[in-house]
Amino acid sequence: SLLEAKENVTITYSGLETATNIYLYQDEALLPLEESLTTDKQVDGTWNIGQVLEPGRYKVRAEKEDGEGVDSIRLTVKDIPFASEPYTMMLVSDIHVLHPDLLVKEGKAFDNAVSSDRKMMAESARAFDALIDTILLYKPQLVLVSGDLTKDGERLGHEYVADGLHRLMDAGISSLVIPGNHDVNNPYAASYNGDEKQHVEEVNDSEFAAIYKDFGYDEQKVIRDTVSLSYMAEPTQGLCVLGIDATQWYLNKHKDTDGADSRYDTGRLLPSTLQWILDRADEAKASNKRVIVMMHYEIIEHFNNATSMLSSAILADADTIAPLLMEHGIHVVMTGHVHISDIAVGYNTQMTDSIIDITTGSTITYPAHFRWLQLTDGFSRM
Repeated sequence: SLLEAKENVTITYSGLETATNIYLYQDEALLPLEESLTTDKQVDGTWNIGQVLEPGRYKVRAEKEDGEGVDSIRLTVKDIPFASEPYTMMLVSDIHVLHPDLLVKEGKAFDNAVSSDRKMMAESARAFDALIDTILLYKPQLVLVSGDLTKDGERLGHEYVADGLHRLMDAGISSLVIPGNHDVNNPYAASYNGDEKQHVEEVNDSEFAAIYKDFGYDEQKVIRDTVSLSYMAEPTQGLCVLGIDATQWYLNKHKDTDGADSRYDTGRLLPSTLQWILDRADEAKASNKRVIVMMHYEIIEHFNNATSMLSSAILADADTIAPLLMEHGIHVVMTGHVHISDIAVGYNTQMTDSIIDITTGSTITYPAHFRWLQLTDGFSRM
């Protein structure tokens, strides 16, 4: 049977033996869904499953108490049709652009810098240019870039990225960015010329906001957090994007002032920033606006033992922050950082609410991922 979305599902059975169980399976699952029926002494009858089935393929199977199958039928529930034209976004992360002028000549210095790195740094600027051309070809309404915009926070790299995003802006395509752990106050910003590696100018937080003024940091158009590079934007009426800065750029050290270079790669939210996020989410919810989050760090683990294998893989205190976001109406987070593409779901302790973490791989790590996200039906369907 082919059923319409949200159609009431009723199963009719006849001639079954007493104490036969009727189970509902989704796709080719080995275990049934929670919905089931035991016929008792009623060998003929109906089982009203209702309108609870999401789009997909199902099998209804009658089984005796000993587990032996009696009979089965299959049905498919159609997808819900779009009620309006979708609002289309492209998700991009970890573009890690190294300005071409900073790689003067490949040699020992650059080889040492990338010897244990799987990123295609020498090709990063060309990959970014190709990405911009691809975006111009497909014309999404919004582009989200979830951090690590540059190799190591070089000013020239940030200006190169901003120039590319301005090409999109000139074509009517909006973009929003947030910083990653490589992007702000980074002591490792450098150029490479054969055997020589030389420190170059990086950017601080205010300079980052100035370069990306048109891409999330125009204080006339967004609400800014006062202690981080977080903001809330409304790129289209009814949709709010919370760009969350969880990087610890303020703890980075430079050897010219602090004795040694060091960069904090772990993600952590300041208490005041977390409260700012919850307050903004509450305001949006009160105005019946959909809220999605863009953050560099994962809030849900995407593979077993992720945190022990990569200490910076997940936001610090994520196990307490994720339930807070759910309580305040945030259920979708776009992330990056670990250079994989995956979707993970986390639940509160009562298993009554959930949050989805959509992480997108790097454009300079095979296979150079980007994602499409479409919102429809008043941003209620994704």
